[in-house]
Amino acid sequence: MKAFIPSIFISLLIIACKHGNPEPKLYHPQPAYHSYNIIATQDTINFLADEESFSDLESWSVRQLNGKTYIAFFEQMSASIILYDYPSNQQADRIDLHRFFKPNSVNSAYFHNYDSIFVTTRDAFYMLDSAGKRIRKVPFVSEENQGKGRISTENSLYLKNDTVFIAVTPATRNGSKPALRAWKLLWAVDLKTDKVTRYYHLPDTYTDHYYAGKLNKFSYCMNKEGRFVVSFASDTLLYETDLRDYHHAYFAKSQYQVKPVKHSKKEDVNDVKEEGRIYMISDSYGSIFYDPYHERYLRVAKPAISEADFNAKKYTRPYRLIIFDKNFQIIGESDFEDGIELHRMFTTPDGKLYAQVMSPVENQYSFRRLEYQENHISIK
Repeated sequence: MKAFIPSIFISLLIIACKHGNPEPKLYHPQPAYHSYNIIATQDTINFLADEESFSDLESWSVRQLNGKTYIAFFEQMSASIILYDYPSNQQADRIDLHRFFKPNSVNSAYFHNYDSIFVTTRDAFYMLDSAGKRIRKVPFVSEENQGKGRISTENSLYLKNDTVFIAVTPATRNGSKPALRAWKLLWAVDLKTDKVTRYYHLPDTYTDHYYAGKLNKFSYCMNKEGRFVVSFASDTLLYETDLRDYHHAYFAKSQYQVKPVKHSKKEDVNDVKEEGRIYMISDSYGSIFYDPYHERYLRVAKPAISEADFNAKKYTRPYRLIIFDKNFQIIGESDFEDGIELHRMFTTPDGKLYAQVMSPVENQYSFRRLEYQENHISIK
């Protein structure tokens, strides 16, 4: 019996060590931060909102249907999906989700086509058609520390091999290492069987340290190989995974980051004032975006402000975009002026890249075109 007890302990230790993602293969391509720039042009496209719309766009999709291109915006306050023809930018249709759901119950939505509209509420994931015929309802099972699914501009919905993937809103206790180890960021449902699976643990830095607030955020995109590429706010690496055995990590640090992202004491992770201070005086990372036309990745970098600026309530800081080629080599890093929302970007089938900006008039959605430059030669 004495020999049996240690063997159980060793077995449990091995299981614990295997819990989580596969160990990533690390790659460090030589960065070339000055080979390319990306700039905001003066080319702006505008989408006029109708009288029933507001300005709180929560997600969107660019779809090609019957040979035409549509940009479908989900506007949360009115719980509507509004379709615009591209490139005319004229409103083509409006789908009022309030007809099919209780008021204020729709959290997020995504238009795939008229037969496949995906919606999340507080309690469930839905698939329906534009007439409101319900095709699927899959409850978000209450699992401790797991959270509920949500679709956003930073974490879109992806449909792959009849499986839908959406992000899980973090619901972990930031001061609980067991909760952080157990939490997974992707919620997936098989549309043939309604089987639900959760995927992808946090990287080691989140279980080695404590981080507060927005430093726990993540963003992902999907590349043309159908693999997820994931960016974490406190991690200098990018991760590429097929959610099974393929798991690579790439050097993805801003050239201006000289110190590690600040972590917190366990007792401070839920202190709102301390959380805000640590976030603003820390370098961190935001959205990751895949440009399929140019086969490039764009990662938002958020530089820290000084303690003096924070104390003086000077909170404005420029954001940057780190540019990667298709092999995850850094080929550029560019500053952006305040007001260009780099976490709210999309590409069009003609290869144009847009980021949302504040509209100069009410009831209008505005987007500025971004453009790559190589040695001052524009690549459109």
